[in-house]
Amino acid sequence: MVLDPAAIHRRNATLDLPSPRIGDFGEPEPYSPQFFPPLPVSSSSKFSRPRFTITQSLTSRQWLQRTTFLALFSLFLVSVYILLVNGSSNLRPTVIPQRIKSPFQAAMSTFIYSSDRPWRPTHKDVLASRPQITLTPGEELAALSSFINSLPDQNILPSSADPSQPIDPQLILDFDTRTDGAEAELKRLVATTWENYPVVMYTKPSAATRELRAVFDSLNLRPAPIVIDINERVDADILEPVLYRLTGSSFPILLVHGVLVDVSTVDRVQELDKYGTLKALVSEAGAIINGGKRKKGRR
Repeated sequence: MVLDPAAIHRRNATLDLPSPRIGDFGEPEPYSPQFFPPLPVSSSSKFSRPRFTITQSLTSRQWLQRTTFLALFSLFLVSVYILLVNGSSNLRPTVIPQRIKSPFQAAMSTFIYSSDRPWRPTHKDVLASRPQITLTPGEELAALSSFINSLPDQNILPSSADPSQPIDPQLILDFDTRTDGAEAELKRLVATTWENYPVVMYTKPSAATRELRAVFDSLNLRPAPIVIDINERVDADILEPVLYRLTGSSFPILLVHGVLVDVSTVDRVQELDKYGTLKALVSEAGAIINGGKRKKGRR
């Protein structure tokens, strides 16, 4: 039998055909890659490949920890440097907090309380630097009378006071004597004192004192005279020489609207009463004669 060369060529060509591929119409073999083609990869699919691997996550975490540590360590070094350079000489011991919880707080305290920072005086510092007002003898006498009459049993002069020197204004005045308005306040106090107490007597037991009190009882003044018995006060040893320094008079001491009236003897008191001088003085001072309440048993 004679073989046709063309047929042989066609047979060999058929046998040498490649196996089916994806996209061919032939049926793929089971369990082959062609039988289970790979799924398309999409960025929106939940089966998509993760963006960072575990190794990348650990690396980024270690980098963050190293950066945080270096930042904190740098802050610590800066704080220690500020403390060592500025030193304790630049700190105010009176205002530095006693407890420093961290180097950062220590550094901030050093900066805030540094001596290079401009100092601004407070209101108390300004007042403390100002001198007190100076009282004249008349102003001191008015302030002393107001001080005693406001609370006779409580307002007393301290035993440490020097009667030969002016009394500390802060002791007998009820306002700050270093402020700008201290002078005006003092003038108001003097005027108010003699308006409220037009007649003030500092007395000790004597014949002139008894005669003077009898005359004023007959005048029945309103407001009634203020009588301060020196012997009944615990500060008599201080008050008596102070009054003598301010008035230069012995007891009894009579002040009519702040003006000293000589009533040192019985004759002097009777003379003032006889010629009506005493009535005229107390009327000008603002006291009203026969304006007070009569005591029982008297007409």
